[in-house]
Amino acid sequence: DSVVLSNQSTVDFGSITRTEIYWGPFTNIDNNPTLNNIYQYKYLEFGTPTSVVQPIKLKAYRGISCVSEIDTFIVLKAQPRVSFTLPQATICANDLPILLNQGMEVNGAFGTFSYSGTGVSNLLGTQYQFSPNSITPNSIANIQYRFTTPSGCVDSVIRTIQILHYPTANAGPDRTMLEGGQIVLLASATGTGLKYLWTPTQFTNNPNLLQPTISVIRDTILLLTVTNNSGCVDTSSVNIKVIGFIVLPNAFSPNNDGINDKWVIPFLDTYANCEVLVFNRQGQKVFNSTGYNVPWDGKMNGQPLPVATYYYIINPRNGKPKYTGWVQLLR
Repeated sequence: DSVVLSNQSTVDFGSITRTEIYWGPFTNIDNNPTLNNIYQYKYLEFGTPTSVVQPIKLKAYRGISCVSEIDTFIVLKAQPRVSFTLPQATICANDLPILLNQGMEVNGAFGTFSYSGTGVSNLLGTQYQFSPNSITPNSIANIQYRFTTPSGCVDSVIRTIQILHYPTANAGPDRTMLEGGQIVLLASATGTGLKYLWTPTQFTNNPNLLQPTISVIRDTILLLTVTNNSGCVDTSSVNIKVIGFIVLPNAFSPNNDGINDKWVIPFLDTYANCEVLVFNRQGQKVFNSTGYNVPWDGKMNGQPLPVATYYYIINPRNGKPKYTGWVQLLR
C-alpha cells in the first residue's frame, strides 16, 4: 500500500516556500506547498523479514535558510504474493474430489493459507478438497486461494473450473440364463453423444451396443461404461447367473385361476433357437415352437386340450443333448 502524509507545516507570518520529504530511497520536493497537501509513496514489496522500520524525514522552508524538520517512521509489513493454478480447467460433476494443493506463496512471506468456495471443504488442518458433485452441472465454480501473514497482510487469487454434465448408466436387472444360452441385456443410459463399452468384451455380440446379446458359461459380472460427448463417464454392472441344466415341471393346470396356468420352463427362453414339441398319447403333435418366449397354455389351435399326460421333446439346438419326458395337464 502507499504511505500517505499530510503536510501540516505552518509559519508565524508569510508562507512555507518549500517542503522536502525523505522517504529513504526517494526524495519528494515541493516548491509550492500548501497546508494539508497530500504526499504519498509506495515502497517496494518484500516477503522477508516480517517487518522493516523505515525512517521518514520532513523538512519545511520559509525562504532559503529558515528550515524546520521532523523525523518519523513507518513500519512496513511483509506483503505475501500467491500463485494458484488448478490441475484442470474442466471436471465432470460425478468425478471424485480433487485435492487442493496447487496454491503457493512466492514472495517468501510467512503466514497461513486457506481455500474457499462452493464445493471446497477442509479435510484436516491444511488439507482441502474440491467436490464437483456439490455444483450444478454446466456451471462455473470459483475457488479462492488466500494467504495471510501474522500482521494481517493478505493476498488472494481466484481460479475457475467448469463443471460438466455426466451421463447415467444402468446395466439393467440381474439375470439368470441356462448354460449355452443367450440373453439380451436390458441396459439403459441418458446423456448426449453417448458411447458404450461392455467388459469383458468377449461375452457380447457387440461390446459397443447398449443392449447387446450375451452368452456366458459361468456366473459373470459385466460392466457397462457410458461416455458422453464431454468425455464424462458413468458405470454400472449386472450379475449374470448361469444354470447348468433345465428344470422341467411335470404338471400344470390351465384353468385360468392365475396359478400355474402355463407350462413354464424356467429360463428356457435363453435358448433362443430351441425346438419344443409336445405330443398326446396317440403321437399327435399338439404344440411346437422355436424358442420358448411364450409358454404352452394347454391348448391346440386355440382350443383347450383334455386332462391327460403329454410327452415332450426339447432340442436345445446348441450342442446340448435333447430332453424328453412327460407332463401332466390338470384342470
